[in-house]
Amino acid sequence: MDILLVEDNEDQTELFIERLKALHLDIHCVRSGEEALYVLQNDKPKMVFLDIMLPKVDGYEICRKIKANPLTKHLPVIFITALNVPRQVDKCFDVGGDEVLMKPFKNDSILSIIQKYIH
Repeated sequence: MDILLVEDNEDQTELFIERLKALHLDIHCVRSGEEALYVLQNDKPKMVFLDIMLPKVDGYEICRKIKANPLTKHLPVIFITALNVPRQVDKCFDVGGDEVLMKPFKNDSILSIIQKYIH
């Protein structure tokens, strides 16, 4: 698996996958933070794209758990959000996020982030 996408909105998930189709990456999609943590127990993606607003447990808490686990702390976590609020962006980095990608996704933005972390 190259990318774990944690996104509860089906339209956003389809858009993300469509934008990356040409790269032929192995993308695993889940709809909740709990599912993401379960997947990470068994599979090790090269990076995680994580929505902030998720059902039950938000992306901030999931990022904290990813970064606190010795087996997953090295994974780049890229927050994805439609909320362009400086305080929220700062919080993404405060909890251990590596990048913030704003919705709607732009091909150049996604590609440059992927190229930065997947060699």
